[in-house]
Amino acid sequence: MRKLVLASLILLAGCAGGEIRFDFEAPAGSRGALQALAVYPFTYRYDHQPYQIYEKTQDAIAALVASGKMLVIGDDEFKIYPQHVGSDDPYATSTLMVAVHEMGLDRERIGVIRGWVEERVESTQKAAYTKSGRGAGKAAVYAATLICHLELLQPSTKKVLLEMSGEIEHDPFGEMVDWDPRPELRILHDRMLVVFLERIEDYFDLDAVPADVGFTYLVNRRPLFDYQFGDQPAYRKQLEQVDMLEREAAVQNRYRYFYPEADFKLFEKMEQRPPGLLVTGVTEPELAEAGLEVGDVVVRWRGVPVAGPHSMARLKHRAPNAAPAEFVVSREGREVTLKLPGEATSD
Repeated sequence: MRKLVLASLILLAGCAGGEIRFDFEAPAGSRGALQALAVYPFTYRYDHQPYQIYEKTQDAIAALVASGKMLVIGDDEFKIYPQHVGSDDPYATSTLMVAVHEMGLDRERIGVIRGWVEERVESTQKAAYTKSGRGAGKAAVYAATLICHLELLQPSTKKVLLEMSGEIEHDPFGEMVDWDPRPELRILHDRMLVVFLERIEDYFDLDAVPADVGFTYLVNRRPLFDYQFGDQPAYRKQLEQVDMLEREAAVQNRYRYFYPEADFKLFEKMEQRPPGLLVTGVTEPELAEAGLEVGDVVVRWRGVPVAGPHSMARLKHRAPNAAPAEFVVSREGREVTLKLPGEATSD
C-alpha cells in the first residue's frame, strides 16, 4: 500500500472557525473499486440523546443516496454491536457480512462510512466590570469547539482508506431553533459529507445507482422515536414521562429537524402511518398505471421492507430478477399489493 496524504483547508461560509482537513490512503498503481457503502451510526463522545444519532446517520444516508453515485446500505439493514462501533473489523463485529450476502453483493468491494463528534471545552478568565467601569473581579468564559470525524473503512482488508476531521466553534448566543440546538454541527457535517463524497468519487470506481425511483416522497421519520443504540432508552420511552403538551412539542421538534417548513398536519399523518416512504408525487407513468397514488406509504418492494431511500433506490434499480414483481403500500389503514408494470393490479 502507498499512502497519499492530501491536506485541505475549507472555510465554511458564515461559520467562524470551521475547517476540514483530510488524509487519503489508496492501493498502489490502480483505482479502488467499491460496489456499495454501508453507513454506521454517527456517534457522540459527549452527552446526547439517541435521536441525535439517528438524525446525523440519516443525514449521511440521504446525502449518499441523493448523489446517485453508489449503492447504499443503511444502519437499519444490519446490526452493529455498540461496544465494537470503533472496531476496524466490521465483518466480525456486526451482521454486515450477512446483509451483504443476502443482497447479492461482493464482500470484497464494500466500504463502511463511520462518523463521530467530540467536544473540546476551554475555560478562560476575563476581567469583569460594573456599569460605572469599576473592576468587579473575574468571570469564567467557556468556549466549546465541535470536532467532527468521518472515515471510510474497507471491511475486507480492515484498513481505513479515507479520513476527515473538521472543527467549528459552538456559539451559545448564536441563532438556534428548538429542533436543532447546535446548528453548527449540522452545517459542518453536511459540508464535510460533500467533500468526502467528492474524494470517494475521485479515487474509487463506483457502482452508480440513480436516486430517482419513479415517485417523489417524504421519509416517515417515526422510527426516530424508537431508535436505540447503546444503553439509553428510546426517545419515545422518555416522552412517556412528560405531560401531553410537552410531549407534542417534542414530537413536532423531532420531525421539524427533517422538515422545518412542514405543518403539524404532516407530522400527525406520519405518526398515524407505518414507517416507509410517503408518496408526494408519481413521476413514472408505469407506476401510476400500477396504481400508486399520492398519499400512499410504500412499505415493501419486491418482498423486502423499505427501510428508507437507500433501500428503495437499491431495490428499484438492483433487485434480483427472481424477486416478486410487486410492491406493497399502506393506504387508508390497510395494505394494498400492487403489481409492477406488465401484470394486473390486485388488492
